[in-house]
Amino acid sequence: MKTHCLTSLSRRALLVGFITAPTLTWAHSGHGPTRMSAEVRVGRVKDGAVKLVLTLVNTASTPTALLSITAKGADPVVLPQPFEVAGFGTGELKITLVFQGEVPGRFTAMLDFGDHGHRSVTVTL
Repeated sequence: MKTHCLTSLSRRALLVGFITAPTLTWAHSGHGPTRMSAEVRVGRVKDGAVKLVLTLVNTASTPTALLSITAKGADPVVLPQPFEVAGFGTGELKITLVFQGEVPGRFTAMLDFGDHGHRSVTVTL
């Protein structure tokens, strides 16, 4: 027995397809907002500079790379090479923030993960 199947796309099906297409690209794991958490330990504070140890935990399945760290009143720290943390992995990074004046007792550091977004961490001396 031969059966022929004709498929026709209605205008409604095309419209639904066009509307939902952008969300389909964001739906797979590891994309969208960063799934990175950060913890900071303060090292030495001297002459307007503060040494920090960042511990990053990636809760996504795909690797995520840290590109730079900024804080209000401090020189931005652009990493010479992206610091990559594997999917479901952790990484530790030592950095030094140099402030233009006195180091504040409490400040927020912004971590830039490029296309994966930004994450902030509060530093208390």
